[in-house]
Amino acid sequence: MSISNNFRPSLDNSFELKQHNDMDVDVDIEKNAATEEQPNTTPTEPLPLSHPSMFPEGGRDAWLALLGAFCCLFCSFGWINCVGVFQNYYQSNQLKDYTPSTVAWITSCEIFIMFFPGPIVGFFYDNYGPRYLLIFGTFMHVFGIMMTSLSSEYYQFILSQGICSPLGLNCIFNAGASSVPTWFFKKRGAAYGVMAAGSGLGGIIFPIMASHLIPQVGFGWAMRICAFLILALMIVAMFTVRSRLPPTPRKLALSVFLEPFTDIRFNLLTFSSFLFFMAIFIPINFIEVEAIANGMSTTLASYLLAVLNAASIFGRIIPGILADKLGRFNMQMFMAYFTSILVLAVALTASNNAAFITFAAFYGFASGAFVSLAPAQIAMISKIEQIGIRLGVMFSVVSFAGLVGSPIAGQIVVKDHGAFDGLNIFAGVLLLAGAVMFTVTRMIVAEWKIGIFRMPKLRQTCTRRCSMRRQKCDKKKPCSRCVLNKESHLCTTEWTDGYNPNVHRKYPRKASPAASQSDAISSTITLPLDNTQQVHGDQPWSIAHIRSQELPSHIRSQDSTSGSNRLTPSSSSYSTPSSISPTHPHSQTSTEPQIDFITFGRSQFADVSMGSILASKDDYGNKIVNTQALDQSQSKQQEENAMARGFSPQARTVEIFHIQSLLPAKHQVFSMTDYHEAYMLYWSGGVYHAPSFRKSLIEAYGQSEELELRNLDWRWTALLFSILSACIIGSPETVSHSWGYTLPQKVRLARQWGSAATSCLQLGDFASKFHINSVQAIINMHTSEHLVGSTKEWAVYQGAATIIARGLGLHRLVAHPDDGKSTGLSQAQKDALLQREMGRRVWCAITSQDWLCSTSQGMYTIQRKHFTSIKPHYLNEDTMTPITDDTPTVTHVGNYLNEISYVLINYHDEILDVQDIMDKYNVVLKYDAKMRALCAEKIPSCLSPTMPFNPAWPRWVAWARRLHQASCAHKIIMLHQAFLGRSFKSPQFTYSRWACVSSAKTIIEHMSKVREPHEPQWWVEQAFVVTAGLCIAIDFFHRSERDPEVREQQMWIEKTIRTLEQWPSSSVASHGVRLLISLLQEHNRKTEMLRPNAPHAPSAPVGPSMPFPSNISPSALADNAAASAEAEAEASSIASEGWGAFDVDMYDFEGFEDLMETLPLEAGLDNNMFFDSMLSIANSQLF
Repeated sequence: MSISNNFRPSLDNSFELKQHNDMDVDVDIEKNAATEEQPNTTPTEPLPLSHPSMFPEGGRDAWLALLGAFCCLFCSFGWINCVGVFQNYYQSNQLKDYTPSTVAWITSCEIFIMFFPGPIVGFFYDNYGPRYLLIFGTFMHVFGIMMTSLSSEYYQFILSQGICSPLGLNCIFNAGASSVPTWFFKKRGAAYGVMAAGSGLGGIIFPIMASHLIPQVGFGWAMRICAFLILALMIVAMFTVRSRLPPTPRKLALSVFLEPFTDIRFNLLTFSSFLFFMAIFIPINFIEVEAIANGMSTTLASYLLAVLNAASIFGRIIPGILADKLGRFNMQMFMAYFTSILVLAVALTASNNAAFITFAAFYGFASGAFVSLAPAQIAMISKIEQIGIRLGVMFSVVSFAGLVGSPIAGQIVVKDHGAFDGLNIFAGVLLLAGAVMFTVTRMIVAEWKIGIFRMPKLRQTCTRRCSMRRQKCDKKKPCSRCVLNKESHLCTTEWTDGYNPNVHRKYPRKASPAASQSDAISSTITLPLDNTQQVHGDQPWSIAHIRSQELPSHIRSQDSTSGSNRLTPSSSSYSTPSSISPTHPHSQTSTEPQIDFITFGRSQFADVSMGSILASKDDYGNKIVNTQALDQSQSKQQEENAMARGFSPQARTVEIFHIQSLLPAKHQVFSMTDYHEAYMLYWSGGVYHAPSFRKSLIEAYGQSEELELRNLDWRWTALLFSILSACIIGSPETVSHSWGYTLPQKVRLARQWGSAATSCLQLGDFASKFHINSVQAIINMHTSEHLVGSTKEWAVYQGAATIIARGLGLHRLVAHPDDGKSTGLSQAQKDALLQREMGRRVWCAITSQDWLCSTSQGMYTIQRKHFTSIKPHYLNEDTMTPITDDTPTVTHVGNYLNEISYVLINYHDEILDVQDIMDKYNVVLKYDAKMRALCAEKIPSCLSPTMPFNPAWPRWVAWARRLHQASCAHKIIMLHQAFLGRSFKSPQFTYSRWACVSSAKTIIEHMSKVREPHEPQWWVEQAFVVTAGLCIAIDFFHRSERDPEVREQQMWIEKTIRTLEQWPSSSVASHGVRLLISLLQEHNRKTEMLRPNAPHAPSAPVGPSMPFPSNISPSALADNAAASAEAEAEASSIASEGWGAFDVDMYDFEGFEDLMETLPLEAGLDNNMFFDSMLSIANSQLF
């Protein structure tokens, strides 16, 4: 029974949303004390339904819903409260041959069944609302009572009253209890009290009805009359009870029911309630029997439950109202102690009528508080959409206590030969234990603070200088800063013209060191070109050589040509020149996504210096010297063709010799291509046909042990090297070791083979001789280039691949008559079918990559209306014949990813069409729902986590399931990235904070699972994990030290670090570990400095309890930062390379300032430390 997901949570665990101005008010010790001022603004834009101001707190619909919930409790808990009547009647009549313990199992089953199915009922409530639950519950409850009226045997009472009726009670109770919180927020405790009063009134009427009707009309008709009364009241409830929020359909998942147990507060509260609930019905069930045994008349004893339930009406309302003022946990703790004292002090010594009547009245008042306060306590420690499901889970657990409590008590009476002292001691001790645990729970929730009221605190800090400039104030009058600046007369603790968040919460932007460096560099680039460098006379920019001495130290250290006074590109065909571009001013009103560091498509492309591009081209002049010295057979025409392709004959010969030397042994080549086909090809959607490629590889080798590359098509060879590069870096260490490669060799060979792939493309003149192998090679390089930290060149090749694909007509592969045929095709038709399908797969992969970049780049190049190609079919890879959709194929992955990417471009287009900030946020919420529906409902059945895994399926299906679950969570973050920073400042964007943090936890949870021996690594996995870690880190920095979720968030960050450490050969993972550790260090340092008597040290030790590996320990980080440029150039560890391709790609320092704004100012994150940690991102080989 959960509240609709449209009812959004507040993530700071402030259990009541507070509006802050110049005073910090906290009247509940159980609420977090917020020391940071928040603006007291009333937004003019539409607020989300979860905002406190959106709760009606009254009105016709709200009061009618409360009336209907009152009727629900009257018919559910009110009926349960009269079970003592049946315990006494059954022992004296139909079941007189059974022991009290055996008879008590009927009422125990009734209590158990009423609460145990709560989570399942909550699921139906989420999907369909309260209406159908009320209809089903009414039928089952009334039908069960009717069948009880006809029962005479023990098993009949068990079936009718112990199972059938309480199933209906559960639906009725949950429908009412889950609907009321959607109408009330500030008055929720009182509303729960009024609702729960219905159970008290029912507990009065039903026992009196039963005791009077049974002697007059008999047991059967007495039960039927009660059933008719229930039916009448439930008809009222059916027309009045409804939720303010619409149903939110979702799939049934076990994780939803297990999630509450990850919260220590919930576990303690559930354990406390378990102990309390085990004993709370014992006095109710046995009070009549005990009173009669002590001499009370049967007539008078029949009114004891009525007295008890009448008092419980006040016990449900009054504590609920007081709880809104004094605290729900405080009131529950007090009432629990009071209840236990009553049992041990009054019930244990009661021996006359007055004592039993007094006990009944006081016990009804004391025990009734539990019914109204327990839901309020759950609501207090839960996010709003968790209230229903957590309430259901808690009552499901405590139902076991209700199941065994009364039978145990009955057995104690039997053992004591009819005496009730042992029963009262058992119940009293359990109630006292529950009260003690309520106390412990209260202290945990309130962080061990003692007290109920705290007076409002006036502002004590100076608003003249300290608050505006985010400087520490000594809180003197006047403060020392105003005295030093000779402004004592201006020092004040009040805002002169009132508090304006747009002014007083504005953090003044400072020019970053990188911006000043870029400005200095850009000023040197504006020198006029000399004649030898001029390409086009009308070119609007000018370029000049840049001396390495003029560069900043962090850039100059990466210059591989230290002996030269010019910035020249690397001689490797795989490297790209460093690009230096001026920093553009950042627009404060920009509505484009500003936190691209948490997405892993591509960020804005770095500006490429024309000087670097021109310098990278070989200047051969009019003649080529010494051509015949290397190859006497080269003709003049061949020389011209070679120059046209960018290679001189000499360079071509050397390059071919170099590539030939990089080729591994034959058995290694076949082992790696087999591994790629079996375990890695699915990731790209099967862009090449593995059986055909293997056949061509066998033919290329023939009987030889060597592959003569100069006799092969270079574009096919490029595909081969891209496969080898992907395999060596993506395979687990155990697999690559079986091929004969160590970890250091993996990184080196992945770079070399990736560079060889690009060289083969150049040798094959791929830019003018279009072939599908060229596109396949480029797409396949997407697997490895990011892992080794070199991706800018791949981005350029990706653009070329799009042009080549269009040139080949891959965008016009419409439906063909032969598509879908399994028989009757000639060999030529089969070959044509294979080519069409490969073309469609390639085009699908290209469009998916382009569209996935739209949320990070702010644009995409392929329009949906500009191509007519259909999606690839689901075919058997060996026979290329159609198969059912339930059989997993590599095209399932590619097609599903294309569906997701198409949603992203629609989101991109729609958000650009609106200007108002709230309209944009409505677009975000709209596509958040679409993305969640797509990931839950339209996912292929073989990839759905709800579909049982077939052992006959390939192993990659299980890996793809986990990867796509993380991918869907990542896409949610991509949608909300523009509002993540705003979510910390404005409550109307709180859902974005929850969406990002919950999605981040989903990613970490999936990616932290133990990996299988042959499971490859993907850069997107690591990029997702780094994204998740950064999201949680940002949320972590926005929480005060006393926030109960601070430790939980820190544990998630530590879990992220441990997850990334399982990929030691990845640049993305390595730098993600370094960044997250640095953030933890900085947070711990600032936390230590803010504590009283903390030493003012320049740095603090590492906070996490986990040990850091030696290569990424804080000391190692410091040593690496101080290392010389030469040492960095010689380092072979992947950790010294650039980041992989996620949206910190090509991130300029303007973007990092956005990250600094996202981090709270109170965290005091040291800018120098932060920017030093980020330098490797901005200046490394990123995409």
